[in-house]
Amino acid sequence: MQIRGVADFIERLAGDYRQLWRSHGGETCLKTFKEYTRFLKGRRKVTFIRFTNFRELENPVSMKALNKVLGVLKVPRGGKYINQELTKQLTT
Repeated sequence: MQIRGVADFIERLAGDYRQLWRSHGGETCLKTFKEYTRFLKGRRKVTFIRFTNFRELENPVSMKALNKVLGVLKVPRGGKYINQELTKQLTT
């Protein structure tokens, strides 16, 4: 387990699944509304987290480094946002 890339956070949007698909579906890795609804498994309220500037790291960050810098044994299921200072510590 490792972090292989980084991106800049834009915003987190929550709301109706149809409305968010219409607004931001084209930004996802899902190709169709049908594929999207299968992914949701019946959920009607969803969250879209938007990022920009995706880039692959030259040297992936190991779980050992994450543990040392963040003090976590595993990344929470909902993910974990980190600031630029912590990102620099992990990637240098």
